[in-house]
Amino acid sequence: MEQMGGHQLVDRTKYIGASEIKILMDGDADSIHNLWMIKTGKIIAPDLSNPDECDNWFQVRLGIFSEEFNLRVRQEQYPEMKIVPNQKPKQHPNLNYLIATPDAYGVFLNEDCVLDAKHTHPFNGNFENKEERIKHSYYWQMQMQMLVAIAPHSFLCPIYGNNLGPIIYIAANYFDQELILNKARDFWNLVKTNTAPPTNPKPILPSIPQEYRKIKFEETNFGNEVEAHAETWIANKSAVAIVKNADAAIKKMIPDDVNLAEGYGIKVTRTKPSKSRPHGTLSIKEIK
Repeated sequence: MEQMGGHQLVDRTKYIGASEIKILMDGDADSIHNLWMIKTGKIIAPDLSNPDECDNWFQVRLGIFSEEFNLRVRQEQYPEMKIVPNQKPKQHPNLNYLIATPDAYGVFLNEDCVLDAKHTHPFNGNFENKEERIKHSYYWQMQMQMLVAIAPHSFLCPIYGNNLGPIIYIAANYFDQELILNKARDFWNLVKTNTAPPTNPKPILPSIPQEYRKIKFEETNFGNEVEAHAETWIANKSAVAIVKNADAAIKKMIPDDVNLAEGYGIKVTRTKPSKSRPHGTLSIKEIK
């Protein structure tokens, strides 16, 4: 592995990364063929920090170096999200050639989420606003990150020039994630068999809704499945709230200089301090 701006980069011939999946989904024949050449080792991937190999090397480097500050600001804006910066690549649980490295992990609606910091220009392009441009540009990347990290939520954290933009939410779309898996499997088979990609690939458009609507579960063809889950959700909602309140109350009583506390059937542990979390993070587990 090598280091670049704090991120670990693995051998690019061994995996498809989240930032590369857009190439396959967009369906540009030349870009797909170039990616195939890199994955088969026929050409070496350009060094993004080298001005002679990367046309937008300054923008790439600026995005990398502003990432830590961007995420630190988001931690201050949204402390309830418990944002934790990340530099470690994560493999898909079943397909080891799919790798994603979210810039951070967090919590949203009591579920896992992934976050990515972006430093970009403030213009709308062909979209109604810059937020839609950002969402469209990174939609496939964020779906891939959620797919690999098994997270139902994601957020883009943009800086537009020298202005901080609001975070942009993208929910997991399991239909689109299945399309990603199919594209990735087909492409990786071409890499492994050393077979050149087709010259007429079909682009797949992201299914980002432009207008939202209301539905009644009882009138859908998946209503029966929702009903079973809804009963479970309602029956356990109060228990989840009780556990959450007890969790917070216990952690509040742990002194800052204690990294392990046991008793009454539970164990509280503290992670090592970091720049973003000077007192570490407490977690509670049942003692079995």
